[in-house]
Amino acid sequence: MTFTLPDIDTIRTTGFRPTAVACFVHDRKVLLVFHEAYRLWQLPQGGVDNGELPRATIVRESAEELGETFAESIPEEKELTFVGRDRVEFLPSKYNVRDLKLDSGEPVLMKGKEYLFFAVPVESSEIKLAESEFSQYEWHSYESAQERIEEIYQPGKQRITRRAVQFLRDEKIID
Repeated sequence: MTFTLPDIDTIRTTGFRPTAVACFVHDRKVLLVFHEAYRLWQLPQGGVDNGELPRATIVRESAEELGETFAESIPEEKELTFVGRDRVEFLPSKYNVRDLKLDSGEPVLMKGKEYLFFAVPVESSEIKLAESEFSQYEWHSYESAQERIEEIYQPGKQRITRRAVQFLRDEKIID
């Protein structure tokens, strides 16, 4: 599935912020990163900015979060494989924690996030932690990823990470 700008804006009209989740894959394993400040394992991800497509989000966020060196290992000529989606709706008291606007500039009440999962093959498995906002990273098979996901204490984050890894296995992208 290929997303267009109107497709992404349609997600915003429902009150959900489109979020591109990069399921980086190398040697049939998926990357999980650890954010020390939150004591949290996760998949790299970022909100899709207005006027931006998911591939551009993944490249931009990779450079910001994982460093330019790693971002350069994303092959430009390869299409990203869309593997699935999921949503997390916030508690009503957390609605509008961030501004959300349509591409037209019209404000929208933000009720949650819609996660768009993409398998992203990379040429290198090395991340220079000095360039990264994460303190650790690991490459996982399906089984070892499931074990690490058990450590995620945020129920919504745990569910979407588990779902993304399951999509990768179902599509025979990881072992």
